[in-house]
Amino acid sequence: AGVTILSAAKKIKAKKVVACLLGSQFSKKFSDADCAQALTEGVILSSYKFTKYLKADPNSVQSISFHLASKKGTKQIQQGVTLAENLSRGVFLARDMVNLPANELTPLEMSNIAKKIKGVTTRVHNLAAIKKMKMGAYLSVAQGSAANPPYFIEMHYKPKGKAKKKIALVGKGVTFDTGGYSLKPPKSMETMKDDMAGAAAVVSVMSIIADIKPNVEVSAYVAATENMVDGHAQRPGDVCKALNGKTIEVLNTDAEGRLTLADALTYAIKKKPDYVIDMATLTGACLVALGLRCTGIMGNDQTLINKIQSAGEYTGERLWQLPLIEEYGEELKSTVADLKNIGSPYAGTITAGLFLQHFVGDAK
Repeated sequence: AGVTILSAAKKIKAKKVVACLLGSQFSKKFSDADCAQALTEGVILSSYKFTKYLKADPNSVQSISFHLASKKGTKQIQQGVTLAENLSRGVFLARDMVNLPANELTPLEMSNIAKKIKGVTTRVHNLAAIKKMKMGAYLSVAQGSAANPPYFIEMHYKPKGKAKKKIALVGKGVTFDTGGYSLKPPKSMETMKDDMAGAAAVVSVMSIIADIKPNVEVSAYVAATENMVDGHAQRPGDVCKALNGKTIEVLNTDAEGRLTLADALTYAIKKKPDYVIDMATLTGACLVALGLRCTGIMGNDQTLINKIQSAGEYTGERLWQLPLIEEYGEELKSTVADLKNIGSPYAGTITAGLFLQHFVGDAK
């Protein structure tokens, strides 16, 4: 309904929009707060447009207000609207970060955005600190980008009182991916400014968490870097040593996201969270399998996967579980190191998930 309202407003070039909130009087399935949240999100999210490099559109909607049809349920409706506003603000931040060109959204700029977020504690580690932390897999990707060095970002939110659970969020933060020496073709490289979408999602969650105030402790980790080509970049066949001590034979420098995530996951696990959720634009194989309208999900905790899928059904986000078939893990065995970073040409998303399992231990 919200999308329809805004679409109609744009067609008639309306500057101001007033939506009438009826609450749940026509639906027993949803509460007043649910109805208000859904309508508000529809209106706000459909209004998004990345305009930083464009002239202002004189016909764009300038304000959106809501009229309550009845005083009944006013408090719940206001709660729903407020939640929708907060969630939409986070979504807009993620979209803006993904849309920014890589010459602006460098690893340093990503860390600056994280440091500006209020209500959370943020710590940023520079190149020297990352070396001291011995994040060798992460550094193997970053070593080809002297102009824009890596920054490891950690953010922390702690609720008032005792937290029910401790959750770790890990986001892939490759701000531009050339593929390294396993160079991508030009067409495939055009959109690689968005290879940090996982990090954008994680940072955007942390940007609104203090306003939503969940009763859980949440930590977020981003290994921000570029994957570039220069005289210092890693080569196919190089071996690196990850934070957990495992050695990795890098046979394809374009399978770099899993290298950065390996060390980020290891670091997150050391904090002993109850759950770890990793978000990443990890493989093109997932796009081949599921297309652009569905997200692949894998994991070692079926209860958590079921909860995330249920949340997706409620919000209209499609999630499809892919199996972690143990036999495919044989493809990751190397003759010169503990692991290699790619398997066969088949089931690339599954083998990527199996690779990352080596860096979470028994954690869920």
